[in-house]
Amino acid sequence: MRNEGVKVDKNNKKIVVCVSLDQDLEDKIVKGIEENSWIKEYSLHFVHIFKVQEYPYLIPSAVYPTEDQKSEIKRTVNLILEGIAKKVSVDHAHFYTLFDAHPKSAIIDFVKHIDPQFVLTVTRGKHGIEGLFSSSFTDHLIEYSPSHVLALR
Repeated sequence: MRNEGVKVDKNNKKIVVCVSLDQDLEDKIVKGIEENSWIKEYSLHFVHIFKVQEYPYLIPSAVYPTEDQKSEIKRTVNLILEGIAKKVSVDHAHFYTLFDAHPKSAIIDFVKHIDPQFVLTVTRGKHGIEGLFSSSFTDHLIEYSPSHVLALR
Protein backbone atom coordinates (compact mmCIF):
# COMPACT_ATOMS: atom_id res chain seq x y z
CA MET A 1 0.00 0.00 0.00
CA ARG A 2 1.22 3.46 -0.77
CA ASN A 3 0.61 6.11 1.83
CA GLU A 4 0.96 8.99 -0.61
CA GLY A 5 -1.15 11.84 0.70
CA VAL A 6 -2.42 9.81 3.67
CA LYS A 7 -1.60 11.21 7.07
CA VAL A 8 -1.41 8.47 9.67
CA ASP A 9 -2.55 9.32 13.19
CA LYS A 10 -0.16 7.30 15.35
CA ASN A 11 -2.59 7.48 18.28
CA ASN A 12 -5.49 5.98 16.35
CA LYS A 13 -4.45 2.34 16.18
CA LYS A 14 -7.72 0.77 15.01
CA ILE A 15 -8.69 -0.90 11.75
CA VAL A 16 -12.18 -2.08 10.89
CA VAL A 17 -12.00 -5.30 8.87
CA CYS A 18 -15.15 -5.99 6.83
CA VAL A 19 -15.71 -9.72 6.46
CA SER A 20 -17.98 -11.41 3.96
CA LEU A 21 -19.02 -14.98 4.68
CA ASP A 22 -17.39 -16.21 1.49
CA GLN A 23 -14.40 -18.55 1.83
CA ASP A 24 -12.49 -16.99 -1.08
CA LEU A 25 -12.89 -13.50 0.37
CA GLU A 26 -11.95 -14.71 3.87
CA ASP A 27 -8.78 -16.23 2.36
CA LYS A 28 -8.01 -12.89 0.68
CA ILE A 29 -8.37 -11.08 4.01
CA VAL A 30 -5.95 -13.52 5.65
CA LYS A 31 -3.49 -13.16 2.76
CA GLY A 32 -3.83 -9.37 2.76
CA ILE A 33 -3.13 -9.10 6.48
CA GLU A 34 -0.19 -11.52 6.25
CA GLU A 35 1.31 -9.60 3.29
CA ASN A 36 0.85 -6.27 5.08
CA SER A 37 2.20 -7.22 8.49
CA TRP A 38 2.00 -3.61 9.71
CA ILE A 39 -1.76 -4.18 10.00
CA LYS A 40 -1.10 -6.51 12.98
CA GLU A 41 0.18 -3.51 14.97
CA TYR A 42 -3.38 -2.19 15.05
CA SER A 43 -6.40 -3.24 17.08
CA LEU A 44 -8.53 -5.05 14.51
CA HIS A 45 -12.32 -4.76 14.66
CA PHE A 46 -13.70 -7.61 12.55
CA VAL A 47 -17.28 -6.98 11.45
CA HIS A 48 -19.87 -8.82 9.43
CA ILE A 49 -23.22 -7.24 8.69
CA PHE A 50 -25.94 -9.79 8.16
CA LYS A 51 -28.63 -8.46 5.83
CA VAL A 52 -32.08 -8.60 7.39
CA GLN A 53 -34.69 -9.66 4.86
CA GLU A 54 -38.13 -8.18 5.23
CA TYR A 55 -41.19 -9.77 3.62
CA PRO A 56 -44.06 -7.31 4.10
CA TYR A 57 -46.17 -8.88 1.35
CA LEU A 58 -46.62 -12.11 3.32
CA ILE A 59 -49.59 -12.49 5.61
CA PRO A 60 -48.57 -12.11 8.33
CA SER A 61 -45.47 -10.15 7.34
CA ALA A 62 -42.16 -11.83 8.11
CA VAL A 63 -38.55 -10.93 8.84
CA TYR A 64 -35.47 -13.11 8.49
CA PRO A 65 -33.67 -13.73 10.69
CA THR A 66 -36.06 -13.74 13.59
CA GLU A 67 -34.90 -12.56 17.00
CA ASP A 68 -34.50 -16.19 18.07
CA GLN A 69 -32.30 -16.95 15.04
CA LYS A 70 -30.07 -13.91 15.52
CA SER A 71 -28.29 -15.24 18.62
CA GLU A 72 -27.29 -18.48 16.86
CA ILE A 73 -26.19 -16.59 13.74
CA LYS A 74 -24.16 -14.17 15.84
CA ARG A 75 -22.46 -17.02 17.71
CA THR A 76 -21.59 -18.81 14.45
CA VAL A 77 -20.34 -15.69 12.65
CA ASN A 78 -18.24 -14.61 15.63
CA LEU A 79 -16.58 -18.05 15.62
CA ILE A 80 -15.69 -17.48 11.95
CA LEU A 81 -14.31 -14.01 12.73
CA GLU A 82 -12.29 -15.39 15.65
CA GLY A 83 -10.90 -18.07 13.32
CA ILE A 84 -9.68 -15.43 10.89
CA ALA A 85 -7.98 -13.52 13.72
CA LYS A 86 -6.26 -16.73 14.89
CA LYS A 87 -5.01 -17.49 11.37
CA VAL A 88 -3.20 -14.15 11.22
CA SER A 89 -2.07 -14.21 14.86
CA VAL A 90 -3.61 -10.89 15.83
CA ASP A 91 -3.11 -9.83 19.45
CA HIS A 92 -5.84 -7.21 19.69
CA ALA A 93 -9.07 -8.26 18.00
CA HIS A 94 -12.74 -7.45 18.52
CA PHE A 95 -15.66 -9.18 16.84
CA TYR A 96 -19.03 -7.80 15.76
CA THR A 97 -21.97 -9.38 14.00
CA LEU A 98 -24.56 -6.77 13.13
CA PHE A 99 -28.02 -7.15 11.64
CA ASP A 100 -29.47 -4.53 9.35
CA ALA A 101 -31.78 -4.29 6.37
CA HIS A 102 -29.31 -1.82 4.83
CA PRO A 103 -25.73 -3.13 5.32
CA LYS A 104 -24.13 -0.27 3.38
CA SER A 105 -25.59 2.33 5.71
CA ALA A 106 -24.88 0.15 8.74
CA ILE A 107 -21.17 -0.12 7.93
CA ILE A 108 -20.84 3.65 7.63
CA ASP A 109 -22.54 4.09 11.02
CA PHE A 110 -20.27 1.40 12.50
CA VAL A 111 -17.14 3.07 11.11
CA LYS A 112 -18.23 6.41 12.55
CA HIS A 113 -18.76 4.75 15.93
CA ILE A 114 -15.39 2.91 16.00
CA ASP A 115 -13.46 5.81 14.38
CA PRO A 116 -10.65 3.68 12.90
CA GLN A 117 -7.57 4.83 11.04
CA PHE A 118 -8.51 2.51 8.16
CA VAL A 119 -11.29 0.27 6.93
CA LEU A 120 -10.04 -2.94 5.31
CA THR A 121 -12.29 -4.62 2.76
CA VAL A 122 -11.83 -7.21 0.06
CA THR A 123 -13.36 -7.19 -3.40
CA ARG A 124 -14.12 -10.19 -5.53
CA GLY A 125 -11.58 -11.08 -8.20
CA LYS A 126 -13.49 -10.29 -11.37
CA HIS A 127 -12.14 -10.79 -14.86
CA GLY A 128 -12.64 -8.92 -18.11
CA ILE A 129 -14.63 -5.69 -18.04
CA GLU A 130 -16.03 -6.57 -14.58
CA GLY A 131 -12.45 -6.57 -13.28
CA LEU A 132 -12.29 -2.80 -13.72
CA PHE A 133 -14.88 -2.30 -11.01
CA SER A 134 -14.93 -3.15 -7.34
CA SER A 135 -18.00 -4.35 -5.49
CA SER A 136 -20.82 -1.94 -4.76
CA PHE A 137 -20.19 -2.46 -1.01
CA THR A 138 -16.57 -1.39 -1.45
CA ASP A 139 -17.58 1.49 -3.72
CA HIS A 140 -20.00 2.68 -1.04
CA LEU A 141 -17.28 2.49 1.61
CA ILE A 142 -14.82 4.42 -0.54
CA GLU A 143 -17.35 7.14 -1.21
CA TYR A 144 -18.92 7.56 2.23
CA SER A 145 -16.50 6.26 4.86
CA PRO A 146 -15.19 8.91 7.25
CA SER A 147 -11.96 6.85 7.44
CA HIS A 148 -9.47 5.78 4.80
CA VAL A 149 -10.41 2.58 2.95
CA LEU A 150 -7.89 -0.08 2.02
CA ALA A 151 -9.53 -2.29 -0.62
CA LEU A 152 -7.72 -5.54 -1.41
CA ARG A 153 -8.35 -7.48 -4.63
